[in-house]
Amino acid sequence: MQTIDQRLQLIGSLIGSCCVWKRTEFCLTERRLKNCYMHDHPYCDAVKRQCGLKSCQRNDTDLIIRHLRNNGDKPFLHQCHAGACELVIPICRTGRILGCVLCGPFSMANKDEPLLTPWRSDLKNTLPELVNLLLADLLERFYNRYPEYTNMDNRIVKALNFVAANFSKHITLKTVAEAAALSPSRFSHLFKSSCGIDFTGYLLKLRLSIACDMLKQTNISIGEIALFCGFASQQHFTTAFKKYLNSTPAQYRHAKN
Repeated sequence: MQTIDQRLQLIGSLIGSCCVWKRTEFCLTERRLKNCYMHDHPYCDAVKRQCGLKSCQRNDTDLIIRHLRNNGDKPFLHQCHAGACELVIPICRTGRILGCVLCGPFSMANKDEPLLTPWRSDLKNTLPELVNLLLADLLERFYNRYPEYTNMDNRIVKALNFVAANFSKHITLKTVAEAAALSPSRFSHLFKSSCGIDFTGYLLKLRLSIACDMLKQTNISIGEIALFCGFASQQHFTTAFKKYLNSTPAQYRHAKN
C-alpha cells in the first residue's frame, strides 16, 4: 500500500496535479484501496465545500462506470460535474477491470482556472504508458495476494458489482440473487463460501465502511450520510454503527477529526 501511494504521488508531481486510485463497481469492493480513491486538490476541495461529497460520488463515479460499460477498457478523458477534466486509465487483469487510475483534475482547453493545471493533448498517450509502467505490476501483485477473490465465481462478481452500484438503495438478498441469475438459497450459499461472510453481514459492513469514509472526510450531516449509505433512518444507522464500532457516528467523526 505505501509503495502504491508513493507512486501515485510521484505521477501526480510529474503532471502537476493528482493521481488517485478510483474504486469502481469493477473493483472488488473488499479489496478497494481505501486510502487512494479521493482527490486531495484545492479545486476539488472548494467544489466539495459548495456541493458536498455526494455529488462527486453519485454523479462522476456513475458516469465513469457507464462509460466503461459502453466503451471497454481504453483510457478516456472525463469531464467532471464541476467542469474540470481527468484522464481515466483502467487497470486490467485477466480481462477484468480492477479499478481506474484518475489523473487530474486539469482545466479544459481554452478555459483558464488558476487552481488547475492546463490539460495537454499529448498526455493522453504518455500518461497511460507511465501509469502502467509504475502501477500495473504493483496493483496486480496486490490482488494476487488474494487469489480467492480474483478467481471468484463470475456470478458472485456480478452480485458484488450490483451491490457496489446500488448499496444506497433498498436491496435484499432476493434482489441481488436475481441480478446474479441465482436462486436466493443457492446465492446465499455461494456468496458465503466465496466471500467468507453472509450477504447481510457483507452489505452492512460495506455501508458502514463507506459511512466511516464520509464521516472522516466530509462535513455532510449524519442524517444525510445515513440515507446515502442505505440506512432507513438516522436512528437505524446510529444503532448499527454503535453496535459494530463501539461509538456513535458523532463520536467517531470527532475522534477522527
